[in-house]
Amino acid sequence: MTNHLGSRILAVAVLASLAVAQDGAPSGVKLDTSYTPGRGLTFDAGEAFSLTLLNYAQAGWQYGRMGDGEDTNDFDLTRARSALRGHVFRRSIQYFLQLEYTDRGTVLFDEADEVDGVADTGPVLDAWAQWNFLENGNDSIGLRVGLAKSYLGLEATGFATGFFFANRSTTSQAFSSQRNQGAWLHGRNLDGRLHWTAGAQNGDVSPLRQARPGPVGQRRQ
Repeated sequence: MTNHLGSRILAVAVLASLAVAQDGAPSGVKLDTSYTPGRGLTFDAGEAFSLTLLNYAQAGWQYGRMGDGEDTNDFDLTRARSALRGHVFRRSIQYFLQLEYTDRGTVLFDEADEVDGVADTGPVLDAWAQWNFLENGNDSIGLRVGLAKSYLGLEATGFATGFFFANRSTTSQAFSSQRNQGAWLHGRNLDGRLHWTAGAQNGDVSPLRQARPGPVGQRRQ
């Protein structure tokens, strides 16, 4: 499994949606275009396809009064990203692609593309496709394949646009914020009250457990 697997899987879905959005919806299908601040630009053709493009940036300022020590006063651009999500061919086939512009993206341990002791996927943070092959109201079971966060805790897997005025807990950042390549079954049962995940991946849910001697790079969450 190479570090470009997720991008290759997403290419078909995203390009199909972009092609339909550019050339017009299939005959008899109505294409709706809308924009919602904070949620992005959406092209929607019902069951045939949908694509939502969202660009966002998050900046942070920290000031620390250190008593007898030197005070700290720091400003940084925490996140600057583009995200594309939607479905293609039918609503049960979903995709998600997210790019990060503030650092080297997601670090994966793949010797083929090792740079300074770590492997680098470039700006790609997330790149997955999911097929929900069983759906019944609010309940569903789907197969997700590609590059994605390992689902351990809802705090770590929530979308980053919810963190303009807060951050994830230190515990969540340390133990459940890692992205990996793999395949997962995602289940939602009991009218959406029960969520479960089972799968195989090429790493661990914790960036601490994947650490090894030498530089390990920075992982965006």
